[in-house]
Amino acid sequence: MLQFLKTSHKEFDKYFQRVKKHARQEDIHQLRVALKKMKTILHMVDPENKILKSSERKRIRRLFKLAGVIREAQVNIKLVKNIDDKTLEAYRYFLSEQISYGAKALQQFTAEKSATDFFSKKTLKKISEKTKRYNESHQLDEFRTSVYQRIQRYIHYSGDKILHEIRKEIKHLLFITKFDHVDDDKRESLNHLAEKLGIWHDQAVLLYSLESFSIKDPRIFKHLESIKYWNRIRAVHMRAEVQAFLRER
Repeated sequence: MLQFLKTSHKEFDKYFQRVKKHARQEDIHQLRVALKKMKTILHMVDPENKILKSSERKRIRRLFKLAGVIREAQVNIKLVKNIDDKTLEAYRYFLSEQISYGAKALQQFTAEKSATDFFSKKTLKKISEKTKRYNESHQLDEFRTSVYQRIQRYIHYSGDKILHEIRKEIKHLLFITKFDHVDDDKRESLNHLAEKLGIWHDQAVLLYSLESFSIKDPRIFKHLESIKYWNRIRAVHMRAEVQAFLRER
């Protein structure tokens, strides 16, 4: 895990420098992926959030949000790409503008900053020490158990939005397989579930975006009911799949 931490931070630093210069979409995506890995490690080894300084935490949150807005717009463009309907032309343009403005905002935010403003040398040293102790104390089993307990609790909550929290926990389980001995069938099962939850999540994000845009363009309403219906069906199926996954544990 310690080596994974070093590799993840190296990737974060690399893509942070690239985004500062050009803010290309793929580099922004890879920066967000590297940041997600760092956040997951922190979530595991420092659940009480004592390592990061308040200023670092705020910068990381802001960076992740700016990159996330761009990523969501990219995914939404892909999802509506094959819908041949002129009523969506204005929405597609809106998404393109959102990416453009988002990239500029991200560049402005990173312009006067360095990678150490997010993870200082002192902070990285603390994370490394915690990670090393984490490996030595076999806390991986405890973390896995806590993840399963949260999923067991979440599955009984009402409302579809809780599926997003379940998705994050499934991704945590998938993350653990990088450091644990898990058979291929189990890893494949986790991958399959994470991918399906990802599809549901992307559609849910698209639905929210379209609902917001429909205030400006009421013609969008005709697409909303269909997406709402199919996403509700997906949500029901996803709950059933998560319950089956828990029973097979």
